[in-house]
Amino acid sequence: MLVNRDGAVVTRAGAEVEVDDLGAVARAAREAGCTITTGTTCAVPMITESDYLGTMVLAGTSAVGDIDRRTLEATALVASLVLVTRQRVAETEAQVRGELLEDLLSPSPRRDDLLRHRASLLGVDLDARHVVVVARVCGGGRDRYHAAAAALARRGGGLATCRKDEVVLLLPGTDPGPQARNVSRELSTSARPVTAGAAAVESVEQVAEAYREAADCAQAMLALGRAGEGADAAELGAVGVLFGSRRDLGAFVDSVLGCLIDYDETRGADLVRTLGAFCASGQNMSTTAQELHLHANTIAQRLSRIGQLLGESWRDPDRLLEVQIALRLLRISRPELLS
Repeated sequence: MLVNRDGAVVTRAGAEVEVDDLGAVARAAREAGCTITTGTTCAVPMITESDYLGTMVLAGTSAVGDIDRRTLEATALVASLVLVTRQRVAETEAQVRGELLEDLLSPSPRRDDLLRHRASLLGVDLDARHVVVVARVCGGGRDRYHAAAAALARRGGGLATCRKDEVVLLLPGTDPGPQARNVSRELSTSARPVTAGAAAVESVEQVAEAYREAADCAQAMLALGRAGEGADAAELGAVGVLFGSRRDLGAFVDSVLGCLIDYDETRGADLVRTLGAFCASGQNMSTTAQELHLHANTIAQRLSRIGQLLGESWRDPDRLLEVQIALRLLRISRPELLS
């Protein structure tokens, strides 16, 4: 059996034999730094240049002999060399991918045709749509997260690099929110959550701009107490409108008030104007009725319909702030709906 550095069995061959506390056996071999044989079990630590790679364990129903022990040690040596070779190749590739992403993020003049050529050698199509994800790591351990991010980017056909307390990834895709949540889930541990912000990239020229938006998004999530989550600016509501470097105000208004606008247009109702007057009056129903020259019961019925369309939580502080900002923006873009 091959046991990795976390004590989990990576692969096994031959008849399955129960070993009491396999993790303890592997740990004992690692701490001893040499082969340990106890009855029917033999464990060989795979250590190269002081780097622990795992433990090769032989478990049988009879005592382990010298030939078995020497065979296991030779097998462990070969496996160590293979693992080290793969590790060095992965590290070199991660470095090359990281250098390319750093060049894409750099504001200095560059030749995009050369960047595209370098990316094509790594199997990355920079003309396809991508998502930039900025993952903020709380509590240090940056190198471990960088290695995990590099592996994630390599599997997904993307790029990754490390900057101060954050990891930056460029991944193929069109939907930044789910990408951010996947990165957060893949990189987080129970002790150290990873917060990820994301932004969409439609061309190679937008990578640096998208990075700034994704970084602002991650910082906003930390400020909002949403550590360990992933999102893009559009999913942060009003805060995303303020922090997003590429503000799509129309999309924000539609996400908040679109159902009311559609209802008014299809039913000939006046819910948007009623909502605007209600918020402007400090949520005073009598004042709203006077402003619109309607009976208070009519206002109550309209507010009930608004609650059904927006959800009953629309008066909660966070939702109400989004509604009020959307109304202000709507007054600028489509004033006829509120007059």
